[in-house]
Amino acid sequence: QGLAYDSDAARSITSEITSLMTATAYLTSAKIAAVLGPFEAYERNCPAMERVIKQHRDEAYRHRLQSVDVWDRAITAGEVCGYRNAQTTLIAPTGTISFMMDCDTTGCEPEISLYKVKKLVGGGSVVLENRVVDQALKVLGYSDAEREGMLRYLGENKTLEGCSWLRSQHWPVFDCAVPSAGKRILSLPAHLDMMMAIQPFISGAISKTVNMAASATAEDIGKAFFNAWLNGIKNIIIYRNRSKLSQPIESKKATSAAATFITDPTPVRRKLRDHQNNCHRIKIEFGQMEGYLVATPYEDTGMPGEIFVVLSKEGSTISGLVDGWATGVSLCLQYGVPLEKLVDKFSHAKFEPSGFSGDPDIRHASSIYDAIIRKLAAVFITPAAVPEKIEDIKFEKPFVVVDGVMERPICTVCGSITQQNGATCYVCPVCGNGTGCS
Repeated sequence: QGLAYDSDAARSITSEITSLMTATAYLTSAKIAAVLGPFEAYERNCPAMERVIKQHRDEAYRHRLQSVDVWDRAITAGEVCGYRNAQTTLIAPTGTISFMMDCDTTGCEPEISLYKVKKLVGGGSVVLENRVVDQALKVLGYSDAEREGMLRYLGENKTLEGCSWLRSQHWPVFDCAVPSAGKRILSLPAHLDMMMAIQPFISGAISKTVNMAASATAEDIGKAFFNAWLNGIKNIIIYRNRSKLSQPIESKKATSAAATFITDPTPVRRKLRDHQNNCHRIKIEFGQMEGYLVATPYEDTGMPGEIFVVLSKEGSTISGLVDGWATGVSLCLQYGVPLEKLVDKFSHAKFEPSGFSGDPDIRHASSIYDAIIRKLAAVFITPAAVPEKIEDIKFEKPFVVVDGVMERPICTVCGSITQQNGATCYVCPVCGNGTGCS
């Protein structure tokens, strides 16, 4: 409508709309009560109920609103039938609702800024275009060429302050709760005056954020609450701009050093240097499966950054699956995923082909993924000396944890988890090796 938020005309329109809405709701509630009866315990609350509704009507008369006739009808109907609802209206939280409704603003909130950047939950941000600026400029009498120039200026400068096309008497029309690039901002009284214009005409309270500048002090906020109480405002919410490290709506993109705390980190891929000659060629052999694992480590850390797997005598299906898996593991390593996490994830994955191995680091592989990832762990994480004889192996911790309970020793031949066989004996279900008394 081309009206400034902080103006008598804007407050008058808001009062009229709110008054008409609540008066119509109470009139409808009385009509429902004529059919279904008033709300429970209405009889003992009737005097207080009628007094409150008459106070609403008296405020409408005092402000000379056109909705006084509806208030009179609501009171008359209530005196005959009572009211089905003890309360009918309030101003609900509007921030998230406005985005869901695809509105620039709802309720009694002013526009937060002519230029807004909204953070997305999954990362990134989106610039929210203000669509009412052009409507207001058209109502204020600006030509198509002037509006086009001002909208272009807004897009480039994130504010209309300083725009030569905008006449100075129209600056207050575009004042917002938070300045984007300019200095103009709605004052604290502008917020409170709007709430004072609405509060007499709703049953409940107003959920509205009173935005204050980042420079606001504790004393300023204390005065805001006190003034709201003096003027009968039932509820007030203060938000001091930039008081949190992260807030969903920004009036500009963060560029300061502190912005590192509120921006989403971007993963960085660290590729290997071309023509490296420090590759590890590792033979993989278990069951009837044979192949080679080629792992290339970073020269500074010694940890792998890329792997290739070449299988012999295997069909294209298995080779393709293994190639794709190896590419995925390589990308994880280059984006900083620790090898230990990959080992935890893929170790002991079970599917065919599987089988025994002469490799002392593996002994028995439950799948090709299990064989590759455990061999990588043995080479790059915990390389150990291989004993010449099985009798030379010393198990400091021969038992393993299963479902949080320490039980069942590891087979000394194939490394599988044994099963209990009798009171104190264990047997390996894979190779048949026995421990204890067996």
